[in-house]
Amino acid sequence: MTIRVQKKMLSIGTFGVKFVKWVEREREEELPLGACSFDPEVCCGAMRKSIALSSANIPNTQRVFMAALIDVCSRALNSSIISASHLGKLSRTQFRVKVLKTFEPNVCTYNVMSMVKVRKPCLRAYTKIERVRKANCPYSEEWCVDYKPRTIYYTGYSHKLEPRYVTVHRCCEGCFPIDEHGCPHKECLTELTEVCEDTGIQYCSCDERLPEPPHCPFPGQDPCSQDNGGCDHYCHAHQGAVNCTCAPGFVLQKDGRSCREENPCSKDNGGCSHYCHYENRTLSCQCAEGFQLAHDRRTCKEKNPCDDGNGGCQHSCSYEQGQLRCYCASGFDLRPDGKTCRERNPCDEDNGGCEHYCSYKNKKVHCRCAPGYSLLPDKRSCTEINPCKNENGGCEHKCNFVDKKLSCDCEPDFVLQPDGRSCKEINPCETKNGGCQQKCLYVDKRVTCECEADFTLQPDGRSCKENNPCESGNGGCQQKCFFKDRRVTCGCKAGFELLPDGRNCRVSAKLLLQERCSITKLDGIE
Repeated sequence: MTIRVQKKMLSIGTFGVKFVKWVEREREEELPLGACSFDPEVCCGAMRKSIALSSANIPNTQRVFMAALIDVCSRALNSSIISASHLGKLSRTQFRVKVLKTFEPNVCTYNVMSMVKVRKPCLRAYTKIERVRKANCPYSEEWCVDYKPRTIYYTGYSHKLEPRYVTVHRCCEGCFPIDEHGCPHKECLTELTEVCEDTGIQYCSCDERLPEPPHCPFPGQDPCSQDNGGCDHYCHAHQGAVNCTCAPGFVLQKDGRSCREENPCSKDNGGCSHYCHYENRTLSCQCAEGFQLAHDRRTCKEKNPCDDGNGGCQHSCSYEQGQLRCYCASGFDLRPDGKTCRERNPCDEDNGGCEHYCSYKNKKVHCRCAPGYSLLPDKRSCTEINPCKNENGGCEHKCNFVDKKLSCDCEPDFVLQPDGRSCKEINPCETKNGGCQQKCLYVDKRVTCECEADFTLQPDGRSCKENNPCESGNGGCQQKCFFKDRRVTCGCKAGFELLPDGRNCRVSAKLLLQERCSITKLDGIE
């Protein structure tokens, strides 16, 4: 049988103490000093086996150390050291151990403080990469697959050392174990030893003045009848010895008499999954962040964010496998924020059926076409528009539409104007003066040439010849007419002289003197 004891280091200074333990077949195995922490497998051995201590050169501390070892092992083994012997030169002391039982004389139950291993719940977590679907993905996909880390919380357990009261059976105060019969030897008070009889294995015979253990009780009197035997709660008497116990929810203290209220959180965390609080005799459980109490008010479950403000979703909220998702009602689409919804626009799907442009107003789809196209009767399709069919494309004469380009042309004898639309009739007079030498007139689509003043149109109808006044009425001269540099000059024949009017002539005086004859009519002039 293996005895387990909570570790408790005993400080003994630097005296070179070595510990040995008894293992199978009772052979010794030397242990270093640091290895001994009063584990029963190290220091206290097994039930009813010997506990051995090897000491060297520590006579001044051996007694203290022995006493400490006896106390620790007695507590650990729930038993008492009943004998000791020295083994000569090895300076080894052996102790025999026995287990005390409650029905044996002068055996008391004590609650002693000890460090015990306690299983404590704790919140733990790990990260898991999960495959999720998300909306509004690139490349025009409505949904796509993505990977997102998710924190998984779970309740784990760890073992911690905590101070706890442990029930042990030991000799009642003032008594010692002898052989196998409990603790029959009772110690009397020093000042009253003269009235005590110690027969070795019998009970002490004490004076009736001694009221309670470690004094002897009054003969035949129940020690619990007076002041409840010194117990806070319950008193139990057995063969004159008092054993105190506590009511449920309370723990017996070291003095073996008083009771202290037990904190239910100290045992199995009060049944709470995460955190346990005990105040004003009321136990309450609390959960870590991201968790909430279940209906049993003890266990914790992962909090559903949909329960708080609908998880921020405008329409529907879903929370599965740690993933919150928002959904929209029929006829609505989820916005890029993943929370709010907008009325579905038919134009977002297949362009609403429109060939070119789609608009959605007043819950109706409206299609329109790009410039140069017209909407067909189906109100969806578009056909290319021939602008020449609409007011001749703006052209005055001819309209041409080739390779989606419009151009205007003019009829013969017309020329296109800079606006590219209007036409102007061609005027032959504007090109080389219509063939006329001087003036060109274009009337009723006919070219007529005219000449300047003092010019005469020639038979060709185009050229002009300057008029000679001398050819018409002798230019107004009586005798001779000269036309030079567009000026008419009159002259007279021989024997005549020009009159001051520059046109008429008269007989010269010289001629009259020379001929001395009568003047005859010359050229009709007298």
